[in-house]
Formats: sequence, C-alpha cells, structure tokens
Amino acid sequence: MTSGWEDQRLQTAFAARAASATRPAANLTDLTIERLRREPRPRATVIQHGLFAGLAAVLAVVVIAAIGIGFRDRVPLTSMSPSATAMIGSAASLGPSTGPASLPAMSIEAAIAMRDGSSEPGEIRVVGWLRGGVPVPCPAPMRPFNPTQLWCPQALPWIVESVADSGVGRLNEPPSGPGIQPSFALVDADALPSLMFGSAPPAAPVEITVAGHFHDRRATLCSSSGACWATFVVDRIDSIGGIAQPVTTSYDLAIQAEKGTTSSGLEIPPPTGAAEQFDAAVMSQGHRLAVLSRRVMSIDGLIDAEPALAGGWTGIGTATTVTSITAVETEEGSGTPHPFTFLFPDRGPLFYEMTADGPVVAGNLAVQAFPDLVARVGRPLTVNVTIGHRDQALDATELLVAGWAWAPGPLFCTLIRPGEPVLDQCPSTLTWLADRKPPPATGSEFPRPDGPAINLVIPPESVNLARLDTKPARVAVLGHFDDRRAAACPSGLAERCRRNFIVDEILDPARLALEATLATTVHPAPSNTPKGTATWAADTAGLPEADRTNRLISAFPVAVAALGALEPDLAGTSSTAGLDTVWLVHFLDQDVAGNAIVRTRLVIDADPAKGPAQVFDVTADGMSPALSAAP
Repeated sequence: MTSGWEDQRLQTAFAARAASATRPAANLTDLTIERLRREPRPRATVIQHGLFAGLAAVLAVVVIAAIGIGFRDRVPLTSMSPSATAMIGSAASLGPSTGPASLPAMSIEAAIAMRDGSSEPGEIRVVGWLRGGVPVPCPAPMRPFNPTQLWCPQALPWIVESVADSGVGRLNEPPSGPGIQPSFALVDADALPSLMFGSAPPAAPVEITVAGHFHDRRATLCSSSGACWATFVVDRIDSIGGIAQPVTTSYDLAIQAEKGTTSSGLEIPPPTGAAEQFDAAVMSQGHRLAVLSRRVMSIDGLIDAEPALAGGWTGIGTATTVTSITAVETEEGSGTPHPFTFLFPDRGPLFYEMTADGPVVAGNLAVQAFPDLVARVGRPLTVNVTIGHRDQALDATELLVAGWAWAPGPLFCTLIRPGEPVLDQCPSTLTWLADRKPPPATGSEFPRPDGPAINLVIPPESVNLARLDTKPARVAVLGHFDDRRAAACPSGLAERCRRNFIVDEILDPARLALEATLATTVHPAPSNTPKGTATWAADTAGLPEADRTNRLISAFPVAVAALGALEPDLAGTSSTAGLDTVWLVHFLDQDVAGNAIVRTRLVIDADPAKGPAQVFDVTADGMSPALSAAP
C-alpha cells in the first residue's frame, strides 16, 4: 500500500501499537499486514458541510452523516516545547512532515492532556487512526454554522489512539481507548475514506496525522461554548495512510439565489488570481509564519467559517469572494505555537488578520488604480466601432461611446410593455446615438441618423441620468450591451434585448466623469419615505465615500411594489416580502477577466442607527446574500 514499509517494520510498528490497545485480537499484527497487502477497494469520499449519510430514506427525520461541518484545507507546523507531548511509535515514526514546517507528532492521549491542561489555542500535530461515525437520526444543522460546533457528534468520525478502535463506527459502542472528534470544517477532507456503515471499508486501518488546535476563538459563538472549546479544529490534514498531503486550496463558492418565487443553489466564479498569490503577504507578518492551508469562499462560506462576521464587515467592500489563509508561527517559543487566519477580500486594497475581537488590518495589497473614468472603462469609442463590438464580441463590457445623440421629445406611445426595462420600445426606437450629426428634419419629422447609429435604450433607473433633447448634441454615453435582464424579455425577444445598448449615464464629452452629487440625489422610481439615505445605502453596499468617485452610478430608493419594473426577476422574492422600500445601488466594477462592468446591489431599507442592513448582489441568476459593509 505504501512504499518503504517492509513486513518487519510493519510487524514491529503494529505490535507496539497493539500493546497499548484494549481487547486486541491475538493475531492483530498478522491480520493487519495481510490487509495491507490487499488491493484497495473503491471508497466513497467524505460528505461535506453537514450533509450526513444515513437513514434518511427510511426516517421522516432529516438524517445527516458528515465528517465535520465541512469546509477545507491545511499543512504542518513548528517545533515546540513538548511539555505534554508523548512521542509515539508506529504512526509517529513516519518522520517529520514534508510541509513548510513541522511539529513533533503527539498521541491522542497527550493531545487530550494538553486540551484539559490549558485554555490556549496552541497548534499541535496529532497522529492516530480513523474511526467512522454511526448512521443515526439527526436533525439538519441550522445556521448559523460554526466550525467548532459538532452537529450530531455520534454520526461524525473519530481519531483514536488504538488501531483496534479504528474502522467503521459501531452503534452504542464508543472507542475503548483515547479518542477525539475533529472538525474538518475548514479543510478539504475529500481524500479521507468513508467509514460510514454500508460503505466499502478501506483495505486496512487508516492512519492519519492532522495539525490543529483546541480552544478555538469561535467557540464563544456556539450555542453551548463548553462543548465547542473541546472541539479539535483541523487546520491541515498532514498525512493519510502514511502518505503526506500537500498544502492545498479548497473552495466553498456555493450561494443561494432568489429569482422571483424560486430559489436555487449556484456556484459563483472564483476570485481573480490564484490564492497562492497571497502567501508572501502572510509570511511577511512575522513569527516566521508558514502557510497551512487556503480556502476561497463566497459570502455564505465566509460567514460559515467566520460567524463573527455575520453582522457585517467594513473591510469587505464590494467583494463577492474572500480568500482565507491559515498559517502557524515557526519561531521557537516557550509554548505551543499559535495559528493565524488572514482574510483577503477579492480585489481589495487591504488584507486582515481575523482575531477573537474581529478582523484587524494586517497590511496593504497592490491593487489596480483607476485615477479617472477613462482609466476604468477605456477611451470613448465611435459608434461604428461599438457596433463592431456588438456584432463580433457581444458581452456586457461597459463602454464609453462618443457621438451625436437626440430623443424624440414628448411622445404618445401605445402598446408599451411594462416591466421590460431593456426591450427597445417607443420612445427608445426614436432615441439615437450616431457618428455624424443628422441632417435637419423638416416639418414634424424626427431627425434620422445619417451613417452608423444605434438606438439608445434608457431604462427607468437611468432616466434622471440621461437627459437628451430633440436637438442633436455631442455627448459621451456610458452603457453596455448584453444586459443581465435580457433573459426576462418576452419569449423570442431575448436575443434582441441582448443586442440593445443600455444607457447607464450620459456625460459631457468635455468632462468624462460621473456626477457624484447626481448619483445620490436621483429618484427614478416610485418610493415610500425611506428610513436610510442614499449615502448610507452606498456605504452599506460597500462603497464608502473614498471609493465612490467615478465608480458610483446611482443609489436610490424604490418601493418594493414597483421593484419589478426595474428588476423583473426580483418581483415576488421572499427576501423582500412584507417590506416597503429597498435601495438599488449601481456601480462600476470588473469581471473576472478584468473588463469594466456595471454591478447592482440591493439594500433593504433600515434605520442606520439600528444596526446593519441586509445586502444582496443582483445578477442574472437573481439576488444572493452579500455582506453589509457598514455594521
């Protein structure tokens, strides 16, 4: 099974381990060697995040079988003073970890003694054998999750001292010797074998070495903190079956999106750049830090991993993903080394250390600077080039387009479809942007373009930001094709809606800058009297004053009853049910490829003095929870 393990060494190792176990089989060593020689059978992987396998098919109760709460990754540690450490044979004799640093391996019994003798969250390296949980009826875990909260512990795995205790769990039979129940909530446990009842067991007892700690800072947020202090939070799976595991990056990018009266689970794209790019920033923080693991999370995953952030976090900005890196100090000290957690909001200018008192700024990050609007979206294009972009590379990239623009003026329009903000309807069909100034109209005729031209579709949220006259004027139009609301257009017209140019704002070509004052004073839709203000809504959505210049397009209140006219997919969503007013915040950002795009956030109206408000990202998939940036 593992190279370098001759029979004589196995016999010596297992004999030493078996000597310390209770009720060992007389021929345990020989049996174990024989099992190690067998060809391993296929095995199921660990089911993540509280989805327990078990008796759900035959019980009305939700039954769950999981290894930990289910997050992911980590690596080994540093040298430490082995005050309560018992160096052991067999598993410990594999030698030091191949990771960035290493700790002496200690037995389960020694780890328990350290847990009971100190309240410090010291990082230790523990070696033992895997023992499965037992499939029993369990209630479904309810939010808020917490990495230290072991939901339905009887269904969760153990790490045990004795090889005789390893293997598939037994009903009403706990381990006979020392054992701990780990939380694999922050690491990737997919490589672990399934030890649940009914699964194909591994060919031999599975030895495991893990790095982690007791007394985690999140235990105070548990419903029962006493039990949570004793949880061994795994920061890295060091080895499985004697095979060293590398430093890895795990992902938790699932979100729940509401679209009308339905909701669905989705995977959002990972952040720009690999998580490894932040390793150097972590190691620059002193203590001779070594990276244990990395985890890339959506906002849902972040709150599951860091429940203290559920009330909001000013450092999150408008990021939809956050990279968390766990590291450990490697310099010599008088006691066990401490773990560190660092948070990197995607595209943020700062990174943070997550402490028991909350996130604190740890350092600066190199970020792309946008000194003005042109630096963010590019120089103005001609209408002809813009048409080529539409016909050859249709996407939602935000564009500045220079030309001559005019509107038909007051006009009686019939057969207007309500709730179709990106469909070209009267008067959009008579609102033009052209490369050349049109010839003068005669009589009651409307000016007609002479040369390359596109219709300008001005949605309700842009009406106050796109003032046009019947007299053609030289302008710069900020807008995009392929609006996310095109899918809500009438049957058969979605492609036509994708090709429409949707106006976000019309600018003076001599001053290519967003109107900061106008962005927070427009009222393009019916609204009740809001409790908050536009600047409060922008702050809460993650756009503080320092980040609004040439980024904030608009922040305005809208009555929930009128929300469907601006956002057809959001009509009837459960998150807005029973509410009077919400705020829509439109702002410039970048997609994963670095292209300028417009994003929208919805902020539930609330009294700014009474705590954080709920925030949602609005995308083509509907609305999904974001994190308030103004707690």
